Amino acid sequence: MKKLILVLGLLPMLILTGCLGDDPALENDFEDDVLALQASLDLVNATAGQSVCADGFTCKFIALGAKACGGPKSYLVYSTSIDTDNLEAMVAAYNQKEKEFNTKWDIVSDCALVVAPTGTTCENGKCVAVYDN
Repeated sequence: MKKLILVLGLLPMLILTGCLGDDPALENDFEDDVLALQASLDLVNATAGQSVCADGFTCKFIALGAKACGGPKSYLVYSTSIDTDNLEAMVAAYNQKEKEFNTKWDIVSDCALVVAPTGTTCENGKCVAVYDN
């Protein structure tokens, strides 16, 4: 599910590659920026993915990504079993990179509001988001 969300989130950026005109240098710059952004996101997800929930650890969530019209693309759930200061710094850096990418390439988004979780819970040793209706 997370991979599907990531693919759908990056799909508009990849589609715009066809709209960049005939300038190969510009197209290469765009593709390089997409790859760098994806690498940064992969590192964030890998770091958060190492977290576990168990006694003594707390589950948390943080806004991840930057929609072109404002707001996060999603929320990342993790636990305090990892270096949370490091993860939060990585997320802040990724969010800033995505904002800059959106501005540089005139990215358009759906502007739909992504609802923050109302809490977190532990299931099978992993933190998961909770959404109250």
